[in-house]
Amino acid sequence: MGSGDLPAPAGPVPGYLDAPLINQAAVVAFLVAGATKAPILKEVLEGPPHPHRYPAQLIHPSSGRLQWLVDKEAASQLSRAPLRAGSETAVSEVGRK
Repeated sequence: MGSGDLPAPAGPVPGYLDAPLINQAAVVAFLVAGATKAPILKEVLEGPPHPHRYPAQLIHPSSGRLQWLVDKEAASQLSRAPLRAGSETAVSEVGRK
């Protein structure tokens, strides 16, 4: 039996943070690194909403700030530094040493 064959949990998973709870935070940060993440990051930030496929699209802090920290490789396919309407969302490029 592969991991894809396991049944979904019947209820909330202890210690699991869901989007409504995360959206109450003052600051939420995503850290994304590597060229293999570039197409997914582009879809999440610039593509149409698919929250079941990309749960990160559910994160919109109600009174806080959303920060994406990405390296050059992960940001390579972004057309610009996206800002989401109605929130303080920023994408910052970070370097590796």
